[in-house]
Amino acid sequence: MFRIHYLLTISVTILIFACSTNRNPISTKPEVFEPNYRLADYQFVRNRFFFVDEFYAADFENSLDTSRMALQLNPSNFLRQLDVWKSTLRFPPLDESIVAIAGVQPETLTQASESIPGEIEKSRFRRLIEGEDYKVNYERGYFWSINQIIFPDIIAVAFKTDTRKVGMLHQEIDSVITDTSYALLKLIKPEGPPNPQYPTWDLTMQNVYNLGGTDISGKTLDVRIFLSVTGEDKQVDDNSNKTYNFLIGLDRLNEFNEVGSGDGKIDLNLDYIFDLKNGYLVFPSRTPFNPGNKFNFNPEYHVDIYQTTDYTLQRMESKFEIGIRLD
Repeated sequence: MFRIHYLLTISVTILIFACSTNRNPISTKPEVFEPNYRLADYQFVRNRFFFVDEFYAADFENSLDTSRMALQLNPSNFLRQLDVWKSTLRFPPLDESIVAIAGVQPETLTQASESIPGEIEKSRFRRLIEGEDYKVNYERGYFWSINQIIFPDIIAVAFKTDTRKVGMLHQEIDSVITDTSYALLKLIKPEGPPNPQYPTWDLTMQNVYNLGGTDISGKTLDVRIFLSVTGEDKQVDDNSNKTYNFLIGLDRLNEFNEVGSGDGKIDLNLDYIFDLKNGYLVFPSRTPFNPGNKFNFNPEYHVDIYQTTDYTLQRMESKFEIGIRLD
């Protein structure tokens, strides 16, 4: 029912990189591109991708060295075990469920902790099955639900790394809980619709887009970012004369697979961005169309869509489209 991810534990930093020399820079003028379909900037995958805690949310961009497009990951932070729990209304024997208290700071929870909307939830939970219910990126500390999460669902986790344990792991629970005591878990998604005021807000990823299939061949996929608010499909930023593919981080490698000016082709070998097996585009910025310093572009065209749940406002704010072509 669970899986421990066995990885070699070493103290050195892992570098997943491409060389940083730059030769024969490619012209920024893009070729004519006709996508099969388009996604607006606000049409990211919603309420399915989650960081397991605040450390991994903060480290998502911090761990990326853009001078080499290299992930600098410390193996001591790799997840060795992750248990994902989802609220349920079913009781044993219909469901192998437990009663648990899930909180934003599980280390502060007690058996007497009371529910606080968005911070502490007490419910009956069942443990999900990896591969059937969810999948995990053990190195970067996030998981995604295979099925859509609905507003009444509460999602909680417990996990361990080489240096930390958060929440009660499932193998501990049978020996700890009784009829009058509860398991203690880390709260990921509270009951109800998402709320930017809740401390769990930043644990939900808003930078993942569906590529339209699974087990995609790199030979058939192309992706372009268009500035569409001007009434035309602009692929190049006027201020920097660089493509938005380059600026937002989809095309930083040149024809020699070195970090440079890009080569007009998306960097499909960066599998932490292009998850072709599962069919997702995971932008290297958590807020790709309202970015910070690493993937910045003209602030006039930043899109303020990441601190609201109002879909109408997001559509009004929209400025970019993602063109996807699967030949």
